[in-house]
Amino acid sequence: DLPCGYRCQTPVQKVFFDFNLFMPNHFDLLKGFSQIGQLDVSPTLIPRIRTRYLGSSFADSMWIQSCICSILYNFHDKYGFAAGASTQYSPHVASTMDYIQRNLSARLRIEDLAARCFISKTSLAERFRKEVGLTLGHYIDTQLISYAQRLLAQSDISLEKLSSELGYCSQFYFSTCFKKHCHMSPAQYRK
Repeated sequence: DLPCGYRCQTPVQKVFFDFNLFMPNHFDLLKGFSQIGQLDVSPTLIPRIRTRYLGSSFADSMWIQSCICSILYNFHDKYGFAAGASTQYSPHVASTMDYIQRNLSARLRIEDLAARCFISKTSLAERFRKEVGLTLGHYIDTQLISYAQRLLAQSDISLEKLSSELGYCSQFYFSTCFKKHCHMSPAQYRK
């Protein structure tokens, strides 16, 4: 019985969540999981969530967080995901993944990443592909597009500014890369 905004005349009957779940080693728990799952929740839960959501205490926030964790646990039981969640990476690969996450940009170069680890670019590229299952370039592209998706969904940042912040040489090139990965333009994704 959550009231709906934007002139909605009826109470909310369904709630949709879009999750990104990353382990500390940057393994995406939902990697390769592309289906939309549906879980039924107790009808008494929605009014309780509404009450807690409107509250502003620490206990309310923690209660909602525990509900979300419980829902994710049930989702995992029903649909399964994250077969590789326990993957351990070598120090060079883990360090490279961490650096990429902290300095995400289309301008990242394999030569520079390898120099940080004091190994050859060929050696780093081979280790990365063997351990992660993706080439370094593809991993960087995937992380960039994933970050762009979050920004498109959660902000009103212009495409020009977004492409510049991500280090793309132009908005056109960013849109081309985005469409290649997502099969739709950034503007379509935002809608």
